[in-house]
Amino acid sequence: MSENRKAPWRMFLPFLLVVALLGAWSAYWFFAVAAAKSFAQTQRASLAAQGFTLACAKETWGGYPFRFEFTCQTPLISFPKGASVALSSFEVIAQAYDPMHAVVLADGPTTVTEANGTAHFIRHGQALASIVAALKQQPRITAEIPNASTDDGLAIAMLRIASRPADGGNIDVAVTGEKLLFTQAGKPTLTADESQLLGVFDPHTDRLAISDVHATAGGLKVSGTGNVGVDAARMPNGTLNLQTNDPQGLLALAEPYEALTPEQKQGVLAFLVVMGNKIQVTAKEGKLYIGPVSVTDLRPLF
Repeated sequence: MSENRKAPWRMFLPFLLVVALLGAWSAYWFFAVAAAKSFAQTQRASLAAQGFTLACAKETWGGYPFRFEFTCQTPLISFPKGASVALSSFEVIAQAYDPMHAVVLADGPTTVTEANGTAHFIRHGQALASIVAALKQQPRITAEIPNASTDDGLAIAMLRIASRPADGGNIDVAVTGEKLLFTQAGKPTLTADESQLLGVFDPHTDRLAISDVHATAGGLKVSGTGNVGVDAARMPNGTLNLQTNDPQGLLALAEPYEALTPEQKQGVLAFLVVMGNKIQVTAKEGKLYIGPVSVTDLRPLF
């Protein structure tokens, strides 16, 4: 009889176990999201002291019970020299069981404002980034931006960017683009069916060593290597050693955009005759050179 009286209570054991697991999981989630908020506030304060700030018209935390979510409406990201980036919104999502892997969704349009106040309006589809953090290492990042276009005449069907830790604290970088177009009134459209850049970024020197860069546009092909960076005046600085299957065709394509003088064109043509299918492009002291010939002035990148 006593066994029969005890039997009904056993029916509640699975339920009690579920309640206990739910309580433990809820405690973990609320503790973890509180820790994430504290960490985010600490990092934002540290970055703000260096001149980097993030302002949101509205920010929320959520995702219970299986995710951590942070949403920022109309974010404005400001940089030390006065430049800024404004978006419609972005959301950071991480699974509760894998908080070191975050997915970022960013909605356009995006406005990039230079330190001098010049604004660049960028239309694009929803940008997606995957960030995998690691202790004492740079994170692994992959990102893609679809259907991007600017008021400056640049358009690209798909831009993909990836980075990962490399030896010596460096960062491996890969960038690919599909169906790139550049258009300006009264000038022929520049196109690239496919383009790619592979390199290693050294954060100690802020230099990018390019092991491979190439682009194809119809029958025209360009490839090469190089080393580039930004000088103290925020100007592009470095050299690309390129080769092409059609030097004359490449020059004819670029000439309307560079507005070469007759003397500059003769100098570039003479250089191409000597070098064959090889072209050295150098940026230094605010000027862009093809071989030894200065073809245009440069301006600060930011």
